[in-house]
Amino acid sequence: MQNKEKTLQVVYRWLLVILGIFHIATAAVNLTQKTYFYAVMALAGLLLGPVLLLFWKILRIDPSYTLNILIVLFFILLYSIGVVLQGYNIPYYDKFCHTLSGTVTAFGGLLLFFLIKPEKTFCRREMPLGIVFSFLTAASIAGIWEIAEYCISLIFHNDPQRVILSGVKDTMLDMTVCMIGAIFYCIYIYLAFRKKEEPFQKILDKMK
Repeated sequence: MQNKEKTLQVVYRWLLVILGIFHIATAAVNLTQKTYFYAVMALAGLLLGPVLLLFWKILRIDPSYTLNILIVLFFILLYSIGVVLQGYNIPYYDKFCHTLSGTVTAFGGLLLFFLIKPEKTFCRREMPLGIVFSFLTAASIAGIWEIAEYCISLIFHNDPQRVILSGVKDTMLDMTVCMIGAIFYCIYIYLAFRKKEEPFQKILDKMK
């Protein structure tokens, strides 16, 4: 297990290096083209590594490099490709990412539910509360994301919510597909508990 973690740690570090080079290069290109918004967004991507390091320090547990790698891949899809490379202009790519984000944030909601419980356990009788907590976490993050996009549009005047083209339709669809992704993960929680009394205990043991 330790050898596996060391291998994953090396993979994770190389992913950060490659991602860092990519973001610096795209920032330089955008600066030469005077597209300053995307230059700033590219440079902001360099904060991913420090943020993950701070995340594990706050939790006071050893990093899970499997989870770190998954977060980096998720970040590449949503931010590096979607924002920096303007991938959201590709038809349906935006909706795919928002659906995926609903699943990921619902998973984050489940972890948060574990962390705020003093006994750090999650038994079958708590499944309904855990599912509701996960879903509402995804819903709140979806709302916060859209508010952030609105604030960005006020500063940079780049209309990330496509209000000019679609009114509020794009924003509402983004939140809707995010909720659909969260529902998928909530169904997974339900099915997991039908098979096992405490299916997430390995995650909890690492967090203790």
